[in-house]
Amino acid sequence: MKIWALGALVAVTCAVGCKAKDKPPATGSAATPVASGSARAATPDAGAVAAALERSPLQQVLREIRDDGTWSKETALHAFAGAFGDLPGVKAATGPRPEIELTCIAARMLQKYWSAITPEQRAAANALLGRKLGPDLASVYAPTDTVYASAGLGSYSDDREQSQTNTVRDTALAIEIAEYEGMIKGVIDRLSGLTGRNLPLRISVELGDVQPPSTVAALFADYEDVGKENNGRGMGAANECIMMIYPIGRKLGIHSKELAAALAHETWHCFQATILGGARYKSAAPWIIEGQAMWVGEAYAAGSQLEVTVRHWKEYLLEAVDSKPVFARSYDAIGFYAHLEDEGVSVWPRLGKMMEAGDNIRAFDIGIAGTKALTSFGASFFLDPRPTKQFTMTSSPGRPPGVVVPRKKFTLGNGDTAEVLARQRATNDFAEVDVSTDVLTVGAFGHGILGDMAGPVHELSAGTRSFCVKAPCKCPDGSTPIEKLTPLSAKSRIAVSGDALAGSRATITAYSMEEFCKGPKPPDRRKWQGVWHSTKYRTISGTFELDATMTSTKITGVVSIDNSKCVSGGAVEGVINAGTVKFGVVEASARVDWTGKISGDKMAGEFAAKGCGEDVGTWSAAR
Repeated sequence: MKIWALGALVAVTCAVGCKAKDKPPATGSAATPVASGSARAATPDAGAVAAALERSPLQQVLREIRDDGTWSKETALHAFAGAFGDLPGVKAATGPRPEIELTCIAARMLQKYWSAITPEQRAAANALLGRKLGPDLASVYAPTDTVYASAGLGSYSDDREQSQTNTVRDTALAIEIAEYEGMIKGVIDRLSGLTGRNLPLRISVELGDVQPPSTVAALFADYEDVGKENNGRGMGAANECIMMIYPIGRKLGIHSKELAAALAHETWHCFQATILGGARYKSAAPWIIEGQAMWVGEAYAAGSQLEVTVRHWKEYLLEAVDSKPVFARSYDAIGFYAHLEDEGVSVWPRLGKMMEAGDNIRAFDIGIAGTKALTSFGASFFLDPRPTKQFTMTSSPGRPPGVVVPRKKFTLGNGDTAEVLARQRATNDFAEVDVSTDVLTVGAFGHGILGDMAGPVHELSAGTRSFCVKAPCKCPDGSTPIEKLTPLSAKSRIAVSGDALAGSRATITAYSMEEFCKGPKPPDRRKWQGVWHSTKYRTISGTFELDATMTSTKITGVVSIDNSKCVSGGAVEGVINAGTVKFGVVEASARVDWTGKISGDKMAGEFAAKGCGEDVGTWSAAR
């Protein structure tokens, strides 16, 4: 059984796009001052960021990918319309039409819901693509036993022998094809060496002399029929890749970085399909499938000037302002893989393992394992190596120069408080900090970094640290403060990053030395009675009792949990900051992380239990 994967740019770029008179997207803009809490603050202007991105119709829809990397039928329909054309009852979004657009994802997204869309929509989709699709990358193409699949590449005619395929008619074409085949073989050999993965495929090249709309090329993959998935029409690993290269791709030039990036991008899709098999490849999260392919293409070519790469890099950089989760990204996840490389990760051999992990959490953890990637993740968006290289991006192939990532700026005097908050897992937040008084305290939960513009860098995790901004760091009576103070200059940078399970935050408060030396209030120990409800396993709920000692910044104690077959209780340790409480409970290898709001004698929030079937839910308690 054969499965043909669509392609574009060079059967390799997964691109399909239309000619456009629109100007290229502008770079980021400066922050606009806005009032924020008790501290004087400047925050990014969301409108300016949106204008700088100037998203294409397809890019607008890709923002609807859910935070866990899945997508709805409606999103799939609108993505397809944005990439290929309107469907019955579905109109494409308005917006600039770039010369080249990566459309692989749109066809793959629609195939997930192929059986759920109307017959009219299926017919229109087939007509737009010029081929018959089908559910789960398998749809018999009569009268032969050929099956067409969308690996998210671009657009091509459904009958190779009657359309754009160009047979070898003369010596010049034979030489050109041989050059492409040699180049592709070199790509495969290098990718195999870097990743430790083999690609046991037959490789052939075909030239197209009729140009489909903005398609550079098409990549086809021939799979083994394992006859088990999809009602007996299943696919195993690919056993052949066919590169169809159209005029736009041929004009790039055999030695151009743009062609090299496109070929490597699409060739990695063949690796992915081989590693995962057809059905898993179809349903895998876009941040893995398309994010990896974008990074592979640009890393292989050592950075190209493809306009489509520039657009997706800008998405990665500028949408950090909205704290967009990595798991909700697609092509723009290229920046995440570039950040791993910055942190000394050998990214290449981890790519296959991340795919094989089977879910976002495991894939993310494989990517960052054994590194400080989470500590510096948010800080990298400053794009400035001050105070250290952790505050910039160095290994970022294809990243356009001159993009300014808007950031918050806090100016704090005595008693002022501000917060940087990565609201959910795999997100970031970051800010400039200017302190005009004596002491700065930082209460953190999660992963983060505080960079002194004078040089030192301080990692942040759970707990509170205090810093002396103005010497001599003595109380008014000449005594040394009870709490140790670490020197810090008046200007610093702070960033936090959520891990695969939860977000992170850091609350910063400025004090005069007089106020700081008054010390914290005495600890408060009480018992809290609470209830919990799983939102993943909706029939499961229970109660708990928390015996806790609390200060203004910390919580410690013991919790007992009823009706949980995973965690029955354990020691509690966490932080309290500006009305927010965060603590963790560990029993054996299972961990439950609790986050919530506390006000007087009540508190409530959410929990995440990575070791308990990745359970999530809500909780509340009173004393």
